Amino acid sequence: MKIAHFSNEVLPVSYYGGVERVVMWLLEALQKLGHTNYLLAPAGTSCPYADVIAIEKVKKIEAASPVLDGKIPPDTDVLHYHYGYSYRDYRLPTLKTIHGYAWLDKQLGSDFNFLSDAHRRAYKRPDLPFVHNGLKPEEYLFSETKEDFLLFLSRADWKVKGLQVAVEVARRSGMKLVIAGNAHKKFVEGYAGFGYLKRHFGKNCLYVGEVGGEIKAAYLAKAKALIFPTQWEEPFGLVAIEAMVSGTPVITTRHGAMPEIVVDKKTGFLCTTVDDMVAGVRRLRDISPHDCRSHVLERFHYLRMAEDYVDLYTRLMNAKTKD
Repeated sequence: MKIAHFSNEVLPVSYYGGVERVVMWLLEALQKLGHTNYLLAPAGTSCPYADVIAIEKVKKIEAASPVLDGKIPPDTDVLHYHYGYSYRDYRLPTLKTIHGYAWLDKQLGSDFNFLSDAHRRAYKRPDLPFVHNGLKPEEYLFSETKEDFLLFLSRADWKVKGLQVAVEVARRSGMKLVIAGNAHKKFVEGYAGFGYLKRHFGKNCLYVGEVGGEIKAAYLAKAKALIFPTQWEEPFGLVAIEAMVSGTPVITTRHGAMPEIVVDKKTGFLCTTVDDMVAGVRRLRDISPHDCRSHVLERFHYLRMAEDYVDLYTRLMNAKTKD
C-alpha cells in the first residue's frame, strides 16, 4: 500500500510535540510492515521512513486546509490527513485523524477517526472508529530501581494539566516533585508559577524546563511515579504510556481516555480526589514495573497502531471502490 501523509509541522521534533512524534512512529511502523510512505510536510522536514514532499505550511490549520494539488503522487492509495478537519476534497480515499478538540462544531463524515473511545464520545460520534496511539519502546529506558521523586511531565499550567494538584499531592506525601515541560513565559519569570511553588512547596519542588531525548527518558525511568492529574477530557495522554513503558506507574484522574490507558491498581491508580492520589503514592510498592511495561508492549506498541491504521485505510479504499 502507498500512503501519503499530511503534516502541518516540520518533522521530526526534539521536545514537545506529541502529534508529531506519533506521526513519525507511524511512518516507521508502516515501513516495517512493508508499506510505502509519502510525507507532505513543510520545508525542513526529514524522515528516513518516507519520501518527503515539501509543501507550504498552513498558518491557521483550524481555519484553512492545505492545497495539495500536484503534490500527492499519482500512485497514492490513500491520504492520511493528520491535523483533523479538512475543508477540501482531495479526490482519493482520505483518513482524517482528530488529535484534539478544535473541530467540535463540525459535521464529521465516515472518513474521520479519533484517538480513544472517550475522545469520539466527546464529539458525540461513538459510531466512528478510534485508534489508540502507540510508541516505539526502544526510545525509552526501563528501570526497576526508582529514585525518591514524583515526576510531572506536561505543560506547566493549572487549568488543563493540574499542576497545582501535583504540587499538593507531592507536598502531602513528603515527596520531591520534578516538573518537566514547556511553560508560559509568566510561569518561567516567576510572575505566577514559581511564586506559587515557593509558597506551597519550597525547595522540594524543582522545575527543570522542557526536556527531550535521553534526559526525558531518564526522568521517566527513574521517577517513583508519574503524577498526571489532568483536568480535561484527555483525547489520549501520550505521557502516560511513555511512563509505563519505562516501568513507572501513573497516578492520574479518570478524565477522558485515562481509564482506557491506565489499569487501576496494576499499572497505576485512577483517582477522583487529592486524597486518592496521596493514597496511591503510599501504595506504589504494589505496582510492578514489569507489569507497567508489559501493558504498553501489548496494547500501545507502534506496530499495533500501524496495523490498526492499515485496517482503516483498507476500509476506506474498499468503500471508495464501491462508489
